Amino acid sequence: MPYYFFRTVQEQNELYQKGRTKPGDIVTNSDGITKLSKHQSWLAMDFVIIDDDGKPIWKHNARYEVLGEIWESLGGRWGGRFKRPEVFHFEYGA
Repeated sequence: MPYYFFRTVQEQNELYQKGRTKPGDIVTNSDGITKLSKHQSWLAMDFVIIDDDGKPIWKHNARYEVLGEIWESLGGRWGGRFKRPEVFHFEYGA
């Protein structure tokens, strides 16, 4: 999964197809056409922490918790609090 700030309609729809018409788990409920993602209007970013070995960390850990709390203190919405947590997802505004 790439790291995103902005997604095109095509990129969003490709992610939407995962777990539906393409292999993998469902990762979004926004198809990019009838339901837009905040990534499509620059209001969200996926920020992935890299471990000491240079590998991306996709699971919840203390580093994401700290970043999420800082982001929320600035008025943002952190994906680590979603019903299906996305610890690397950060949105502008609450």
